[in-house]
Amino acid sequence: MTTLISFVGDTDPIRGFHDGGILHITRHKRPDKIVLLHSQHSLSKHENIHLAINSISPDYQPEIMIDDEIIEDNRVFLFDEMFKHVSVVIDKYKNTDDHILLNLTSGTPQMIAGLFAYVQIFGLNIDAYQVLTPLRSSNEGLPHDTKESIDVLIELNEDNKIDSSNRLIEVNGQNIRQSLLQKSFRELIDVYEFLGALNILENESDIFSNQGKLIINLSKVANAIRFQNVLPDLQSKLGINKEIQKYFSCFTILDIQAERELVSEALVRGKNLAEAIAIKYIENQYPGLLKEDNKKYYLDTNHTKYIEIEGIYNKKRSGIAKLNPKTTISSHLLLYILEVVDETGKFQMVFKQVLDKTRERNTVAHSIDPIDPKNVDLQGLVDDCWQLLLFIDNRLRPYRNYKETLKQDILNFAQQ
Repeated sequence: MTTLISFVGDTDPIRGFHDGGILHITRHKRPDKIVLLHSQHSLSKHENIHLAINSISPDYQPEIMIDDEIIEDNRVFLFDEMFKHVSVVIDKYKNTDDHILLNLTSGTPQMIAGLFAYVQIFGLNIDAYQVLTPLRSSNEGLPHDTKESIDVLIELNEDNKIDSSNRLIEVNGQNIRQSLLQKSFRELIDVYEFLGALNILENESDIFSNQGKLIINLSKVANAIRFQNVLPDLQSKLGINKEIQKYFSCFTILDIQAERELVSEALVRGKNLAEAIAIKYIENQYPGLLKEDNKKYYLDTNHTKYIEIEGIYNKKRSGIAKLNPKTTISSHLLLYILEVVDETGKFQMVFKQVLDKTRERNTVAHSIDPIDPKNVDLQGLVDDCWQLLLFIDNRLRPYRNYKETLKQDILNFAQQ
């Protein structure tokens, strides 16, 4: 079913011996139902509109109805009120089987703007039409047909003639829609919501001239964040090797999660990153002290430092448990190892700070209990993880705010 929804204006139903907006759209589109949104002032026109529509053709008699809410005359010039009104009305009459037509000619400018705004925001299965004046200019100076009866106006209506022209223009507002989508895209990128921005590009066409390449570039960043991949082009941009790229990508993603206040994700990633950096730091200080098996790390009992670590561990845990050579490396065990390998104690101090700031991580990982906000310091967690990262590669120092570089690169590419 096709339904025309229209305000009623001063040109309806006939003015200057030509169709007004409602009559002209009805004549050329033949909707099954016509819903009229009357103001107190326009109610007096309803009977004439009904007669004019029924005069189009003997075999065309659409359902004509008045919406229940009559608009007070003192509200017709308020855009917010009109937008709210049309949103309620259209949603009321629209269903999955209906095709909606909107009249963007009849009514006050605020009424028309409200309809147009609705099209831009919720434009699925909706066609909007503007009706040009017979002179293709404004109606200014055109007299109202107040002296003639509706029967005379219908009889003398020029648009009733067979050779009359179709003055409908479909309004899609493509330029405005494109601008709104571009604005939404940039706003999402500005808050590091890369996946949401990607969804816009994938579901809407012709937003940017280089949209295909933009989707490819943005997908690499979005997928790195979603699947814990290495961020793209780090070798060419920063000149760091593949191993360091992994740590740096993880840190940048952590920074983004903290910026977006994704607390659960940031707590888990922050602790995992700190442990991974600690393992790398230990390997740098004493190669061979740790051995890897199926992505798990263990102490090598043949290493010269093992006995020293074992002694510290057993002494501090006397009466609890002795060090088992088969124990996998954990944050707890890393603290004992760092006592031996971190001669200055600086790395160990920062590592402890990370563990303290990620105490709520177990709440996330092992329960569905709420997190205590008092125990959450995401910015401090990011700062500590950055300090740990510099212990294994100080060349990264200039790139502390790489998330901003990611953002600006995408925004700049979108402007090309």
